[in-house]
Amino acid sequence: MNYWFLASSILTGIAFFVHIIQGSKETKILRVSEGSKQSYLQAFAAFQLVSVDLLLLALVLGWMTLNPHLDIIRTLGPILLIWLMGWLVAWITSLLLSRGGKAYFWKLPQWILFFVLCILIFFGIYS
Repeated sequence: MNYWFLASSILTGIAFFVHIIQGSKETKILRVSEGSKQSYLQAFAAFQLVSVDLLLLALVLGWMTLNPHLDIIRTLGPILLIWLMGWLVAWITSLLLSRGGKAYFWKLPQWILFFVLCILIFFGIYS
């Protein structure tokens, strides 16, 4: 059993549930503040696509934990690592381009999750 992938699967599963429960509440605020049903529906749908990503990622990492075949880990591991590195770079770039200041790096700390997952998956591949 690959405990690095197990830890990343559990962490991603927790993120999925937090995203569904808390994030859905936060997205509903857009409906009131923007006044446009189309804008709200688009934001809500995009938000839930991230939820699907988190769920699938947790399931794939869990499957890799239970099936620690070297071929699977050496094939899927780098793909997942690149995917999460893309999330990390996109999130940090978005924060930097928004010019919200350093405070938003701590108010929107999703980048920390992506960074930790990258580390866990890296060690999972090469352990």
